[in-house]
Amino acid sequence: SGICAKADRKGDEQLERNLGEHPTIREVRDLEEEHDARPSPEAVVWPEDLEPKLKEFLETELALFEELEGVSHIAEHSIRMRDDKPLKQRYYPKNPAMQKVINEQVDELLRAGAIGPSKSPHSAPIGLVWRVCVDYRQLNAHSIPDAYPVPRINHILERLRQAQFISTLDLKSGYWQIPMAADSREFTAFTVPGRGLFQWRVMPFGLHSAGATFQRALYTVIGPEMEPHAFAYLDDIVVIGASKEEHTANLREVFRRLRAANLKVNRKKCSFFREKLEYLGHVISGEGICTDPAKVEAIRDF
Repeated sequence: SGICAKADRKGDEQLERNLGEHPTIREVRDLEEEHDARPSPEAVVWPEDLEPKLKEFLETELALFEELEGVSHIAEHSIRMRDDKPLKQRYYPKNPAMQKVINEQVDELLRAGAIGPSKSPHSAPIGLVWRVCVDYRQLNAHSIPDAYPVPRINHILERLRQAQFISTLDLKSGYWQIPMAADSREFTAFTVPGRGLFQWRVMPFGLHSAGATFQRALYTVIGPEMEPHAFAYLDDIVVIGASKEEHTANLREVFRRLRAANLKVNRKKCSFFREKLEYLGHVISGEGICTDPAKVEAIRDF
């Protein structure tokens, strides 16, 4: 036990030296993209006939996001418990092939600084659905929900009705850009057999109030003063404009606000200067808004 304790202390000290109070993640990546090459300019989606000066504007602005380090400072996620009883659940057994995938993804999360070793009295089991996920049903049942509202889709669509040019921005691994409050990290602890106990340093998926925390953070960044030119639905940000000049100005301001908040965009999932766009199950254009035919067909053929 002495060797284990010494190893734990050494690991904790090294983790704190590397990460400090909050993670200093250079680039938190989507796990499904971990083997992808660095995004090329061609990966950005914009019309082929977009004017060179606008392409240059986008390339210049997007390149600045590559310089950002660490997580955002505008918010952190806190968990308020209903009582102080530790929540410790048994681990779900996995076959060797599944355990290998879990170990690889845990290693990736450790390298990214998204998780760290834990001495928490809490422990949740891991599930595996294409990527590692933690079963937080017990934690959600014993913690107090955040009632901050997520925008209603019909309200967002109504704002888009008069848009001539539309851009959508996706935040890279959005939840992972929000740090966990230091006193709430222990509640996120999970067990990996043969590896030990870990806890999240950034906000994971699966917590019932994570969406509320993220929506509040984005509202702080975009703010009511940007409406009706820009608004956010979780990690999807929409920017509109009545002309290319106005749209460029709106994009420039949104880019500035995101960088000031240290929030990084995923340029591979952004779309710029569109006159027609599929968004939230609808097709939006200067002619109006209609239900996405692909969604209707999928339901009809179900």
